[in-house]
Amino acid sequence: MSLLDDSRACGIIKEKYSKTKIIVLASFEQGKELIEMTAAGGANGYLIKQVNKSELMNALTTVTEGLPYYCATTTKIHFDALQTNCKKKKILSMSRK
Repeated sequence: MSLLDDSRACGIIKEKYSKTKIIVLASFEQGKELIEMTAAGGANGYLIKQVNKSELMNALTTVTEGLPYYCATTTKIHFDALQTNCKKKKILSMSRK
């Protein structure tokens, strides 16, 4: 599936079945863009395909309880992007002074 298809699929499912919980299971290589688009489409969580049974069960329990779940790899992708953006903004604001 393409990124747009994943996001659209989440949106369609949420539109028709609003109480349905969605956990996206995708390959790591798809990265930040897929995570953001599927979250915007209504996904409740994100796991990489290499997930172990314990983490899958934890994700299912967490999402069933109404909380979002993102695996450690996903969290790292977002944290790294946030750090990069913060550094860029700091450099830009310093260059304007």
